[in-house]
Amino acid sequence: MLARGVDPGEYKKIQHAEKLLAAKNSFEAVAREWFQVFLSKKSESYYERVTLYMEKDIFPYIGRSPISETEPPDVNRVIQRIAGRGGAVAYAPT
Repeated sequence: MLARGVDPGEYKKIQHAEKLLAAKNSFEAVAREWFQVFLSKKSESYYERVTLYMEKDIFPYIGRSPISETEPPDVNRVIQRIAGRGGAVAYAPT
């Protein structure tokens, strides 16, 4: 790195900052922020149930994906996975 004129310490700091930014803008982080606003008006049991469903069925598959790169086909694959195992999928057509 030094031979290419790159300071390894500075490079490491930049990589760390980019990781933190990516984590803040992940599908999961944005979903949890949304939960705080939307689900705060719901009962505690509803909030817990929705959170559990997301943690079990959604976040493991697309939770770490940057929200800006999460596309409808990504979400659709998760929905198909849930439906394929016989799980209930709530769908509201647009």
